[in-house]
This record gives sequence, structure tokens and C-alpha cells, in this order.
Amino acid sequence: MACSTISIPARAGRCCGRSWSIEGPADLAAIHPKLRCLDATSAFDIDGFDRLSTPHRIVTRIVELVPGMKRTAVFYRLEF
Repeated sequence: MACSTISIPARAGRCCGRSWSIEGPADLAAIHPKLRCLDATSAFDIDGFDRLSTPHRIVTRIVELVPGMKRTAVFYRLEF
């Protein structure tokens, strides 16, 4: 089966069959010259974390200790 590209991942230098992830705001800026990252917030830092159940808080804190895992759930606020 041939690997087909999707427009945005292709412009960002990604292709299906390989890891497609955003490593940071620079990857997003590479998609379009006018795209700019205004804010990046980890899902682990959003309001309401204290309302999660105890098991979810424990797992989240453990995940944060693994290098690179905290960046797996980041909300980016962008503008053109």
C-alpha cells in the first residue's frame, strides 16, 4: 500500500507511516509563513486539574516525570 500524504502534514514535512507529531511551536510555524503561536499550554497545567479523581491525578503526575511526555498534550493558540 502506497503512502499518501495529507496536505498539512506534507507541508510540515511529515508523511503517513512515520511519526506525525508537533514537537513545538516552530513545527506549526513551518506549516504556513503567517501562522504564529500565541500561547502553548500543557493539558496538565489547565484549571480544574484538582477536580480530577485521585487515580487520574496520580497517573498524570507519573506521566509528567517521563521525559517528553508532558509535551504530548499541549493546546496551542494560533493566529494568522
